[in-house]
Amino acid sequence: MLTSQDPLSIAITNTRNTRNTRAGIYIGRASNSEPGSPLQNPFPLSRGGGKKERSRVVQRFRQHLENAIAHVEAGIGAQKDLAICLELDRLVEAAKKGPLQLRCWCAPQECHGDVIKEVIEEAIATNRVFSPHPATATRAFYGTCWRCGEPKKLPGLDYFLCSASCGWLPTEKPIRAKTFHQKGASCQNKSKH
Repeated sequence: MLTSQDPLSIAITNTRNTRNTRAGIYIGRASNSEPGSPLQNPFPLSRGGGKKERSRVVQRFRQHLENAIAHVEAGIGAQKDLAICLELDRLVEAAKKGPLQLRCWCAPQECHGDVIKEVIEEAIATNRVFSPHPATATRAFYGTCWRCGEPKKLPGLDYFLCSASCGWLPTEKPIRAKTFHQKGASCQNKSKH
């Protein structure tokens, strides 16, 4: 466990250099060899983008990350925002235990990993927690089961299950009201629009 005297060690390495060892935690977009991270940068660098373009993309990611954290803190975050905060909490805990290696395709150039590293270091220095308590997160972010009205629980970030175990399965979908229809389909309830 990290004490106040221990130096914090967070390194950002290039995935190309660790492809065979899988050392570290991948923070990039999904590829043929890696699943995407909740902390991936959704703003791609255009082909031939120089230092200015790279800085702009990193700044956009910084704003994206700050917005996701603010949305979760305000209780208005989407599932994506909560996934980002849960992953940040996981990385903070990993960094407290010892050296943390983050992997991305950009390193050693300026990278969204630099922003993530700053956020982790600040969180450790201030004892910040990004995601709300799991019990309140479930009710606040995911509402209630459409079948029985009980709060949903989130066993993973892929699907919801009812906490009362009323039998709802992840593959079931709620019946939509007639006012919801696919684009191009005729609406059977035009008076409600």
